[in-house]
Amino acid sequence: MSEAHGHLRISKIDLYYGNVYKHQYCYHKAFNISLEVLGKFIIHHIDGNKYNNDVSNLWLFYNSELHKKFHCELEKNKDVSISQYTKNWIEESLNAENCEELTEYLKLLLRVENTKKCLSLKGLDNAI
Repeated sequence: MSEAHGHLRISKIDLYYGNVYKHQYCYHKAFNISLEVLGKFIIHHIDGNKYNNDVSNLWLFYNSELHKKFHCELEKNKDVSISQYTKNWIEESLNAENCEELTEYLKLLLRVENTKKCLSLKGLDNAI
């Protein structure tokens, strides 16, 4: 592991994952999303801790512009809902030119978030 921009990076020695951040690797493994597809998006650490790569702490943003805008909003309002913010952005940004891309992003985001909910329910078996 090495560090870049505060994020952990997989060892450069690794031929397949050498250019991958740990949070990208965790997302890739947990949700079976190719690194090529993940490279199109920005993975955000919800709690702000770049070392907390638990998948429940990671959010997939469409692009760096949306990610930066969300950080600006967070500075104004610490209680902003990341899902509502993303939903509002999609509704405002959707047009004929980007409809297909945003639809694919939304499908991927929904699949990931639904999987997260299912993963958190697995602990229920041990609790009962």
